Amino acid sequence: MPGQKYVGPFDQVILRTERWVNKARNTLQTRKSKLRHVVWEAVSRANELGALQGCQTQVVGSTSWGGDVPQSDLDVVLLTPSGDQIGRKAVDVLRELAIHLEWVLQGYEGWQIELLEACRVPVLKFADSQGLKCDITVDQHNTLWLRDHLRDALANGRPKIQRMVRVWSNCGFTAAACQQVSRGVSRQSPGR
Repeated sequence: MPGQKYVGPFDQVILRTERWVNKARNTLQTRKSKLRHVVWEAVSRANELGALQGCQTQVVGSTSWGGDVPQSDLDVVLLTPSGDQIGRKAVDVLRELAIHLEWVLQGYEGWQIELLEACRVPVLKFADSQGLKCDITVDQHNTLWLRDHLRDALANGRPKIQRMVRVWSNCGFTAAACQQVSRGVSRQSPGR
């Protein structure tokens, strides 16, 4: 049809996948907000009781710059006033936070908390009853830089394409799977 742009089979696959990603992301936003609130509440409680004085939380990772896909977790960095709590010091901070998280989560069914202290970067992991995960680290300032850098880079870019790549990498799309999806779409699209 004159004046209309031809949308090929691959374009249709991208559009369908974008719609699916956006729908799933929107569904998860409420749950991710709940995870953020639980972390904030635990840090606030710790502050009131004299622990973790002056600590703040920041969302980092793909959720913070709009690159999250349905399989994405929530990544949070806990920033201490000194900014240098790494290694064993970070483990101590995360242990303290875990105590307050457990208190906040009393009455919540099926939530899980796990402290991974033997990692190069200690991580406090917790998940809601449906398996949505949150990873909390301490004083990982590089994650803030990366978040801000990606936000700036994508301000005029195409975050949807990056989400597509993440979906493909997380779902394990193979060339054969993409061809099969394209064949299904091409039956519905005008031929060349």
